[in-house]
Amino acid sequence: GQTNERLARVISDVLDLARIEHGQFPVSVQPCGLQELLTSAAQDIEAERTRKGLTLTHEGAQDFTVAVDPEGARRILVTLLRNAVQYTEDGGITLTVSEQQDRIVVTVQDTGVGVHPEQTTALFSRPNPGTLLHGRGVSLWLARSIGKLMHSVVVLVSSELTRGSTFAVTFPRG
Repeated sequence: GQTNERLARVISDVLDLARIEHGQFPVSVQPCGLQELLTSAAQDIEAERTRKGLTLTHEGAQDFTVAVDPEGARRILVTLLRNAVQYTEDGGITLTVSEQQDRIVVTVQDTGVGVHPEQTTALFSRPNPGTLLHGRGVSLWLARSIGKLMHSVVVLVSSELTRGSTFAVTFPRG
């Protein structure tokens, strides 16, 4: 069930954390279709999103080619979408794609609980093993670390308590 899935994810995250810290996380940057990555990531959270009755809205053109490691990029997108679903009870998620010179920015905005101002710095900090089993712990740290390996940047754009959060990932153009 859900608990097993969550545990499997935590274990896989811990292994990836170790791989990243030992410089053994494989990335192979190549031109990838952004649309395909977004579709695949959206499918990953589909069941949970529909179970909670949340909407997923797409804005902006998606037919860009980005220079990324396909699995890494998908992982980052899934993390941002999954967090949005996890912390949102009503409303939905807006996924927006925009261009910034030689980069493509994907933002994920939710109508969820938001992030407490005191917690924003901790969001991306390296988790210690004790906190891994609960909280946003490792997923954002991993997303940011994997991003760095492929010259992509993951940030919290803004957050307002009870109003929601907006995260963004910036990929190099393919």
